[in-house]
Amino acid sequence: MKANKINFNFLVCCVAVVTLLVNPSLLKGQTNLNDSVEFNTNDPAAYNYRGYAYAKNGEWNNAIADYSKSIQLNSNQPISYVYRAFAYSNIGEWEKAINDYSKAIELSPNDPMSYGNRGSTYFINKEYDKAIDDFNIAIRLDPKTAANYDYRGRSYLSKGNYDAAIADFSHALNINTNDEKAYEGRGSAYLNKYNFSQAIADYSQAIQINPSNGAVLGGRGYAFYKKRELESSLDDLNRAIQILPDDILALNTRGSIRLYKREYEKAIMDFTQAIEIDPKNFTAFENRATCYYLILDFTNAIKDQTIVLEQEPLFAAGYYRRATYYCSLNKYSEAINDYRKSIQIDSKYADPHNGLAWLLATCSIATNRNGEEAVKLASRACVLTDWNKWNYLGTLAAACAETGDFNSAIKYQQDAIKLKLKSIDNNSCADEKQRLELYKLHQAYHEPNKN
Repeated sequence: MKANKINFNFLVCCVAVVTLLVNPSLLKGQTNLNDSVEFNTNDPAAYNYRGYAYAKNGEWNNAIADYSKSIQLNSNQPISYVYRAFAYSNIGEWEKAINDYSKAIELSPNDPMSYGNRGSTYFINKEYDKAIDDFNIAIRLDPKTAANYDYRGRSYLSKGNYDAAIADFSHALNINTNDEKAYEGRGSAYLNKYNFSQAIADYSQAIQINPSNGAVLGGRGYAFYKKRELESSLDDLNRAIQILPDDILALNTRGSIRLYKREYEKAIMDFTQAIEIDPKNFTAFENRATCYYLILDFTNAIKDQTIVLEQEPLFAAGYYRRATYYCSLNKYSEAINDYRKSIQIDSKYADPHNGLAWLLATCSIATNRNGEEAVKLASRACVLTDWNKWNYLGTLAAACAETGDFNSAIKYQQDAIKLKLKSIDNNSCADEKQRLELYKLHQAYHEPNKN
């Protein structure tokens, strides 16, 4: 399976500046200040208060209208711009929010909150460098606000600067030991550094704070999977998918475990669900193709692998795998083309050299055999693997036999058997010994006709 960079989605919440800047007791019981005899249409603060009441009810457009009226009456109050920026953020008007935060900063250049809020808006808008610049200033002005370290850490994490992210999340946790998002973020940073044990430790802390965080359960499940603690991984992944049924990473990881456990039908279900969520999911198609191949559904295996190659036309392993699937359907011309394409893309990739050599040496259809080319390819595969793969030596033996060089065929086949007997995973050599006897009789080995 092609390695993919790990990406994690955080639940991003803007800093709730409104609740920090207005005393809610001033608005107790008031949702429509037009009904109050105290409402003064010429007072900017009155519009800010009513705007806040609208904001509490999620009536963002009404809130924006009131904040705008307040600004119209007094354009020099930074708080009005902060309020309106927050409202704009809640309807996805990022540029307008940033403009308002910038105006607030212009009016009050030493206010760390405005820098922090603008930084979080830049972060949500994926402008990570600008976000980091703002958080640098916010932290310099106020080094005791955990949220600024938290968001700067997420910005570093999104940029792949994992060490800087870990440092910031650690700062945030020094300030607030119950910062769930800081544990989640630091766990993700450790995961990307392949420090799976530390990732699990941080994810576990986040889960202890919030057992229903599906993203964290999925992350910990993936970390357990990388440590090959499969049962713990499955427990987390099952819970994660129950909470977040569209979590592609969790679905792909659970599918991979089911594939390993030979639960092919269940694995196919997971990969299919991931594909339905993201029809361009490379990993899910690749893994589902493998499942189809293992249940002998070669047609669907080829279909999935073809989709993978349409997305990744320079994926050498993809052509090698599809060639193997074609061989299973006796589509030797297609297989030969794919083996050659794989070698063309990566001349140091041993598997397609060996696969093509075996086909050219042993194919049941004589017109597909080419012993001399098979010897060259098999020799190259052995060189690329330091002559340490018994099956590659066996391919070279078959290729030599196809050219009539039975002395070399016998030598390489004997070497293949010795090497296989030393292997820890497989020491049954019945097939190899049968081929050795053929070579001693000066007979080449050819695959039986599958038709």
